[in-house]
Amino acid sequence: MKRLCIIGCVKTKHRGFHAAKDLFDSWMIVSGLYGILHPDSIIEYYQHTPAPHFDIGHTAHFMDSFEHIEVHAGKPYVEAIRRYREDATWPLKGYSIGLQLGW
Repeated sequence: MKRLCIIGCVKTKHRGFHAAKDLFDSWMIVSGLYGILHPDSIIEYYQHTPAPHFDIGHTAHFMDSFEHIEVHAGKPYVEAIRRYREDATWPLKGYSIGLQLGW
């Protein structure tokens, strides 16, 4: 079974252009600005908080080949992902974002 773990982005980022996996001080795959990113995607520094109903539709196809999707992110990210994959699990639901990131 192909499994995908989606991790939310964090506020602290490095300025300039970097591979997405290097732009943040902790691992991420879903972004409030870019949607779902491959870890090697090159993106520019940004400061953006997702709108309550932001959409990942332009990048949702990254989830297509996975049978199981597990999300470790805040509620706006989980809701955006579940609009395309209702079966996505949120194992740390109810934990503060600090505890989720520390997991």
